[in-house]
Amino acid sequence: MNMKKIFAAAIILSLSFALNAVYAYCENLKLDSVKLVNKPVFISIPAEVISKDRVSISSKITGYIRNLNVDIGDMVRKGDILLVIEKSATAQNIKQAQANVERAKAQLENAEFNYRKFLSLYKQKVISKKKFMDIKTDYEASKGAYEQARAGFKIAESLLGYSVVRSPVNGIISKKYVYDGDMAVVSQPLLEINSLNHLQVRAYVSSDILSKINKTKKINVKIKDRLVNLDVKYISLVSDPVSRTFEIKANLPAKIAANPGEFASLLIKIKTSPTIIINKRDLTKRGYIEGVFSVDKKGKAHFRIIRLGKSYKNEVEVLSGLYPGQKVVANPPLYLKNGMQINNEKK
Repeated sequence: MNMKKIFAAAIILSLSFALNAVYAYCENLKLDSVKLVNKPVFISIPAEVISKDRVSISSKITGYIRNLNVDIGDMVRKGDILLVIEKSATAQNIKQAQANVERAKAQLENAEFNYRKFLSLYKQKVISKKKFMDIKTDYEASKGAYEQARAGFKIAESLLGYSVVRSPVNGIISKKYVYDGDMAVVSQPLLEINSLNHLQVRAYVSSDILSKINKTKKINVKIKDRLVNLDVKYISLVSDPVSRTFEIKANLPAKIAANPGEFASLLIKIKTSPTIIINKRDLTKRGYIEGVFSVDKKGKAHFRIIRLGKSYKNEVEVLSGLYPGQKVVANPPLYLKNGMQINNEKK
């Protein structure tokens, strides 16, 4: 029994020595250098997505508004019913226009009868030319009045179809001027729709920022966590008298899914600044603490807590904890601990 305990203790002791050997000596670990590079410094300027095409929906008939189906911010498709205007006033106009046609027709028939009668008398030289011309003028005027009455009836009849107001484009309701029960009158604006077909990014910038934009006529725009480089299509020549800023606009590609009113930001490069960076593969965690393993001149590993800044694709800025030229372990293994010897490193 004692021999078994001695044997087990020997195995544990040998494993302990083996593990300690692994922990004390690490081979073939690649090292990265902490670099100091010049990185661009950007300022962020608020911007918004707007529609290049704004459609104002106006009333073509008079009547009370019923079934107003949309509100500000609602998405609409081309052909969707936005609201309905009661037909009673339009129907009354049609009735009146029909009465005007009948009255004009009766006057024309009477004028035509007189014209034909007096034309015969004129040919027989029974009446003077002046008398005949007066009759002829009255006849021509009656024909004109009849045609005008008919045209008015056709217009009134066609307006009946405008009682149902539909969206002419795909877009978003941006303004609402009326509510259910309001009286709509001819040419009164009812709604405004921002089309989704042609979107732009708009921002207001100071004169010093504008001078930087004028050099390249391009801007970096961040929208929905996506960074795109756009050509500036419009720059205001006159500053706003209150804010002293200039309006700029850039067309947004169709592949960028966005809606009018959505927030965006311009990232404008103003200078470059020396920045300490490391590769993201150098990062590791011990517990909940993030850091790196630096390697001193004697080849020993030391866990260092660092404070990170901006992220650049495969690299990250280090605000504190490291200095340029230091060696750090790339892809540090989980067994790596403080004080371990790093030998035969691959550079």
